[in-house]
Amino acid sequence: MAFLTFLICLSQFLIFPVFVSAQASQASTTSVTSPSAVVSATASSTSAAPTVVPSTALYTYMGCYNETTGYDQVGNVRALNDGNKTANDGMTVSYCLTFCGSSQYAGLEYGRECYCSPYLNSFSKKLPDANCTKPCANDPTQICGGDLTLTLYIHKNNTGGAGGRAGSGGLGGYGLGMGMAIGLGVAMGVIV
Repeated sequence: MAFLTFLICLSQFLIFPVFVSAQASQASTTSVTSPSAVVSATASSTSAAPTVVPSTALYTYMGCYNETTGYDQVGNVRALNDGNKTANDGMTVSYCLTFCGSSQYAGLEYGRECYCSPYLNSFSKKLPDANCTKPCANDPTQICGGDLTLTLYIHKNNTGGAGGRAGSGGLGGYGLGMGMAIGLGVAMGVIV
């Protein structure tokens, strides 16, 4: 008798379908139909797609830029090199920009990484914003880069601007700092 009751219960799940529909507004309705009742529930999601933080007191958004670690020409040097870096699950745009302080450039990548640098590697180029879509680890409403892409900010007190050699990354665009360029010049006898 118990086995027969089990089969009857099981047949209700197999015979009477479950209907699920999702709507564009991210609300979903689930209906379960059984011989004795109709149950319906609606759930709504309030999560919105993450957006770019356009500006803060010290930094202005420059755009989405590619990472340069895969480029043989630059010796796998990062787009933002020669500066501080941190990675943690408490990452937000504000956290990164505060961490970078007065660095000329600040960039976020993979939702949890922050890079600061006085230089932007010249092999790093501006991409469409659609390439940077990762939400920040600690604030999913903000964009914190992407896979091998940086949400890039420039310090408002930057006097070099975003174009020309200011973003070249030092000697020949290879991400070498000014100190390394001078040291190389002295070693080669170019600078005395």
